[in-house]
Amino acid sequence: MENSIGQLAVVTGASSGIGLELAKLFAEHGYDLVVVAEDSGLGAAADQLRSAGAMVESVQADLATQGGVEHLWERVRGLGRPVDAIAINAGIGVGGPFLETDLAKEINMINLNVTGAVHLAKLVVKDMAQRGEGKILITSSIAGAIRGGLWCDEGIPPVVRRSAAQRAQGHAHHRHRAPARPDRHELLPPRRNG
Repeated sequence: MENSIGQLAVVTGASSGIGLELAKLFAEHGYDLVVVAEDSGLGAAADQLRSAGAMVESVQADLATQGGVEHLWERVRGLGRPVDAIAINAGIGVGGPFLETDLAKEINMINLNVTGAVHLAKLVVKDMAQRGEGKILITSSIAGAIRGGLWCDEGIPPVVRRSAAQRAQGHAHHRHRAPARPDRHELLPPRRNG
């Protein structure tokens, strides 16, 4: 990332899906990128972003581990630039009946989706608060708002699953809680009474 004067965005889970799309959006808006993922698809994603003109630093790290989060943060700090925006997007799910799912996979899911996300956010927000600016986006699944979540997917009637997905796609709204630095934005389905 030598010779860049643009803003810097970090995107976790950037090898595919929502993370890659978020990285593309940041690049389209002139951000330099630090893209992060555990899997081998990260290299191809970084190349794709570079071919679109973005300055990209890729970091392969397992954010379900404390060491992986610390490795990422060391690489980011080593750039000598402030993080202007971060999309904490890395996440996994474990599906199936709770009695049949693997405990180790569930613990890994919690370590990535919760512990790793909080650890990384804590590191980033301290730096942003010191500067008085920055943006943090934390993505999550609508399934987290459904009673039972992903663990009990077998027990959720299909009409409920479809209804939640349709609300998320067709009727999402934006809530902004201000004035707090760093900025906090949420994209959520509308609340229903009852």
